[in-house]
Amino acid sequence: MREVFYEEATVLLNEKGEVSKYNILKIVSTLFFVLAFLWTVFILYWKTDIFSKGNIIFPILAMVVPFVSFILAGVFCLKAMNKVAVVYDYTFISGQIRIGKVVNNKKRFNVLDFETSQIERVGPFGSKVYDRYALTPGVKKIFLTSNKISHDDYEFYYFLVDTNKGKRLYVIECTKKFILTVVTFANKRIFEQGE
Repeated sequence: MREVFYEEATVLLNEKGEVSKYNILKIVSTLFFVLAFLWTVFILYWKTDIFSKGNIIFPILAMVVPFVSFILAGVFCLKAMNKVAVVYDYTFISGQIRIGKVVNNKKRFNVLDFETSQIERVGPFGSKVYDRYALTPGVKKIFLTSNKISHDDYEFYYFLVDTNKGKRLYVIECTKKFILTVVTFANKRIFEQGE
């Protein structure tokens, strides 16, 4: 059997705005971590005579709560950074589909991969068949695209995949060539035929 390799990536429609959000979140998260450090330094030099007045709960809370708040806010901003300026890439390698997430054109994460033998159905997003699958109990919908509208030659397609965690309905934004490559290699009738 011959090796087949095909790869394509989505294009972020609002790239400038998304990169700005990413940079703002990066600055804010850094600011929160710096504040946590400065608060720690402040606490180390805080007068300890307040503990001698009998009530130690308030001083302890006054020391710990701001520090924990700064750390949690910084972590929240770091997590939010991984959800902006995101582009997905789709790779097909001889029977296996790999979907990756690229954040700010710098960090790449492998999101998932599955075999073509696990695919039960492929078709255009928003069709009657898609709607039927989307309403089926136990089928989880997962969107693997950052754009709300498609552009150029790209269109939204769904893959109904039977995974070890149950059925998943993956929505991706790709070209018809990618879908044809997958369907041709799968060697079975998985493309929706207007059912």
